[in-house]
Amino acid sequence: QPGPATQPGPATQPGPATQLGPAAQPGPAAQLGLATQLTQPGASTQPVTASALAAAGPAAGLTPTAGFSNPALVVTNPACKGIKITKNCPCCMFLGPGVDMTVSMCFDLRGADLRGANIEGAILEECDLTCAQLDNANVKGVILMGAIADHSSWKGARAEGLDMEEASLKSADFTGAWLMGAKAELSELSQAKFNNANVEGAVFIEANLHGASFTGAKGMHKADFLFAAGLSTATGLTGVSQMGGAWAGRG
Repeated sequence: QPGPATQPGPATQPGPATQLGPAAQPGPAAQLGLATQLTQPGASTQPVTASALAAAGPAAGLTPTAGFSNPALVVTNPACKGIKITKNCPCCMFLGPGVDMTVSMCFDLRGADLRGANIEGAILEECDLTCAQLDNANVKGVILMGAIADHSSWKGARAEGLDMEEASLKSADFTGAWLMGAKAELSELSQAKFNNANVEGAVFIEANLHGASFTGAKGMHKADFLFAAGLSTATGLTGVSQMGGAWAGRG
């Protein structure tokens, strides 16, 4: 005979429900990056303030431009009085190769110490680089259209293909810079220095070159000065000729 049916033991009661901890709040590093926020629908399109950058920059995982071993720089140009030369300018944290500053809507690069920096291909349209220091920097293909960079320094910079169209670079110093193929059409370059620079293939069509200096510049015979203003007051313009009221490189 079959034994008595095995009776099921008492049903196992579920233990107290595991309580869910409070929803984990995203830490500062997980917050949406400032640059990303500005591209979201309905996001503000107002220029970012320095205080906003200081608060949002670290949270966005943005890293400042790499530091350099250059010693502190003292700029004696009276026009730069009151502008601090610093690696930590309000918008310096966004800079880097290929960076588009119009995305972050941050344009204040006044007094930026970018000596030796690599910002190749960066888009700096409408940025303010007044008194910025870019000596020996890699600025190949950088776009400065409509920017203000008066009294800035680009000595020895690798600036092939630099686009300065319609930009203001009054008294800018490009001494010894590599400016092959640079575009400076309709730009303001009065009192600018191009001494010992290589301007082969550069375009200065309709630029203002009043008082500019090209002493010792190379590649002048292949630069284009068509309809540039102020050439009669510029110095060092060897290898160029006036043709029908316009200037253009020979050869």
